[in-house]
Amino acid sequence: MSALIAAAALATVPGTLRTSAATFSIAVQGNHFVNGSGQTIRLLGVNRSGSEYMCTSTGGNTFDGPVDDASIASIAAWHTNAVRVPLNEDCWLGINGFPNGQTAASYQQAIIGFVNLLHAHGQYAILELHWNNGGTAQSTAQEGMADADHGPAFWTSVATAFKSDPAVVFDLYNEPHGITWDCWKNGGCADPVGGFTDAGMQALLNAVRATGATQPIMAGGLAYANDMSQWLAFKPTDPANALVASIHNYNFNQCITATCWDSVYKPIAASYPVVTGELGEGDCAHGYIDGYMNWADQNGVSYLGWAWNTYSCSTFPALISDFGGTPTAFGAGFQSHLAALAAAPSSASCPGSSAVPCYDHIFTILMENKPFSGVIGAPYISSLAKQGAVAGSYFATDHPSLPNYAELTSGQSFPNASSDCDPSSSCQSTATNIIDRVTASGRTWHSYQESMGSPCGKVTSYPYAPKHNPFVYYTDISATSCQANVVDYSNLSNDLKSSTLSNYVFITPNLCNDMHDCSVSTGDTWLSSNVPAILASSAFTSQKSLLVVVWDEDDGSQSNQVAWIAVGSGVKTNYTSSVTYNHYSYLRTIEASWGLSTLTTTDGGASVMSDVFGSVVVPPLAATAGASPTSGQGPLTVNFTGSASGGVTPYTYSWNFGDGTATSSAQSPSHAYATAGSFTAKLTVSDNAGHTTTANAPAVTVSLSPLTAGASAKPTAGDQPLTVAFTGTAGGGMAPYSYSWNFGDGSAASTSQNPSHAYTAAGTDVAILTVTDGAATKATAQVTVVVSPTLAVGVSASPVVVDQGGSVSFTATPSGGLAPYGYSWNFGDGSAASTSQNPSHAYTSASQFTAVLTLTDANGVKATANVLVTVHSLPTVSAAASPSAGDAPV
Repeated sequence: MSALIAAAALATVPGTLRTSAATFSIAVQGNHFVNGSGQTIRLLGVNRSGSEYMCTSTGGNTFDGPVDDASIASIAAWHTNAVRVPLNEDCWLGINGFPNGQTAASYQQAIIGFVNLLHAHGQYAILELHWNNGGTAQSTAQEGMADADHGPAFWTSVATAFKSDPAVVFDLYNEPHGITWDCWKNGGCADPVGGFTDAGMQALLNAVRATGATQPIMAGGLAYANDMSQWLAFKPTDPANALVASIHNYNFNQCITATCWDSVYKPIAASYPVVTGELGEGDCAHGYIDGYMNWADQNGVSYLGWAWNTYSCSTFPALISDFGGTPTAFGAGFQSHLAALAAAPSSASCPGSSAVPCYDHIFTILMENKPFSGVIGAPYISSLAKQGAVAGSYFATDHPSLPNYAELTSGQSFPNASSDCDPSSSCQSTATNIIDRVTASGRTWHSYQESMGSPCGKVTSYPYAPKHNPFVYYTDISATSCQANVVDYSNLSNDLKSSTLSNYVFITPNLCNDMHDCSVSTGDTWLSSNVPAILASSAFTSQKSLLVVVWDEDDGSQSNQVAWIAVGSGVKTNYTSSVTYNHYSYLRTIEASWGLSTLTTTDGGASVMSDVFGSVVVPPLAATAGASPTSGQGPLTVNFTGSASGGVTPYTYSWNFGDGTATSSAQSPSHAYATAGSFTAKLTVSDNAGHTTTANAPAVTVSLSPLTAGASAKPTAGDQPLTVAFTGTAGGGMAPYSYSWNFGDGSAASTSQNPSHAYTAAGTDVAILTVTDGAATKATAQVTVVVSPTLAVGVSASPVVVDQGGSVSFTATPSGGLAPYGYSWNFGDGSAASTSQNPSHAYTSASQFTAVLTLTDANGVKATANVLVTVHSLPTVSAAASPSAGDAPV
């Protein structure tokens, strides 16, 4: 049925919107879509651009290019099952002069006819609001978000038209951007593009649900639907529990690495269906989308290529060069990938609801005889645990090996199993087992046994042991089936490449590599060499698969607690469960995944290991910043403390201290504020997923004490010429300080802090120090220096010639210097000195004597003078008489 015929038929009832009776449906179940048969499906398709813009131009057209039966068949030939149809708000509602050249009813009928035709070719239709505007402004481009003026009314009308069509999905808004997460959910903000008031996702969803429509609803994140970092925290509430996360991913977006996809998108996919509504790259190649599609296949994420139009494969980008479906270089990669998926075997039916994802393949690797604590820290095992989930309280059910293998696969042991005997008529099990349930469900199985050699080995031949291969003990597994399905481990590498890889895969390393006879290190090395190939296979990259590594029993040292590690689609990452589980729990979990009947009361009564599946909801990244002290006089050293929570560790830190200085990458730095003011330090935290958040520390108020200057000199007085050592000090204000000395004698100033200066003229000089701080504030201090004239002294003596014993008067005549003076006369004859200014002195011996006066002034300056004194001996007189005696008169 062509679009033209469909439109003509609909036109027989003018103004009436009709949709065809749906022959298939889509619904949300847990974290995935299911069809009307309860089978898990993904939406894999294309965007058909045109209906958002053609209605705004003249000509009365709704679509850009043909939309007839042949053109839709060309889309379906690419193995698609979904087409995303962009809509124009004004054209659908018939407002603001649109649609141009036709009526709103004709635009609506064209869209409905197109949707009906898509369904006829097995295509689900995603209807999305692409172009909009507020008020009377026309919808001629994409805005930052849906508008509150018309957005809810648009979705009320669209949902009313399609609420009876179970093969339709509603995509609330194409690419929100430039708004906050709160506005994204609740609206009320000014649109960053159009300026109108935005409508939030919650209001748009409510408008759809108010009509009674129950179809899945897609909500795309920020940054043009590429940023999903806060989607889980801000997702709208859907009373129908049919909410879907919408991602747009191009090679020029922000989140373009597997690391980002794992940390941001994968946690959402663990709890909600995820649809990549637009996928592309702007280089006319497909290397980027190849990597993304492989990741999406592994994680159950849907995707639709942009776009089924014949524009440039780089700037648009276009998948096709003509509407017959000829791919561009970019489109060729998309087409071939969908073709490869279509060639993969279809999955058996899945249960209608389950706490465990419905897997295409479940791999079990059985290791041996080591306790939980003995293996969980081994290098590769530890890295594997971080990729997935660990049952931290998981216990084996028996000792020795064979009973545990039987209980893992049939829920019970059997006679003589405790002897670890090779299979025989006295050592076999007639129990119904997991293989019976697997094959009955339409699934296939294989047991891969390392070092077994020939298929279905029933005899111990070291390093192979049947006791680690339970399927050779079950009597209801025929010899033919055993030969076909119980094979040597060497077959696995080729089978991993095959489209017929079994659904249930059981792997046992040999007696050394499984740690039974060899070390933990040996087993860890084996796992590191073999598990990556399994995880890199198409079972994990293109399908939904689970890998479990589990130990059969411990070594008797830890109450039979063993390790159980799961990796795969829908498994929580870096998660350790505290729930107590055992081998029966794991058996029950496999049964729950595929909707299999339980085998015995042991597995029937066991708990499904549901808590290891889903997502570990990562709280939004948050940061706190502290400061101590928050006030004081500068320079003020403040200790900052930073902390982060939520997001994805590890964190990086960046502090901006608010004073223009360099930033710090320390988590809790110290910083010295040198200037006065109020400063708010800002901490920016980034996590390992590229998210950032900020926090402000309490404001720090820095005050500065007044600038002070101090000046001193030594000496402060002396006779000319006088050399003085000056000392300058500064305090308060803001460092650094500069100094300027004016010595008061007209000489050049000095910029030294502690200069020396020689005064050559007598007088009283005031030396002034000027201190200037870093803020150009000035302070002064001064010191007085008194410079006295040059000290001199004159001396005289009278008489300067004297006879022995005669007295000499000395006279001192001082000048210059600073009174009072001190005198010290040394008379030159060894007698005691005199401190009189004008002393007298009697020389007792004859000679020439130099009398020296030392004059000391009040400044401690000394001057000397001398005078020569000549002392003569006394004359000698002789007398004689003759006679010397006689009578008188003689």
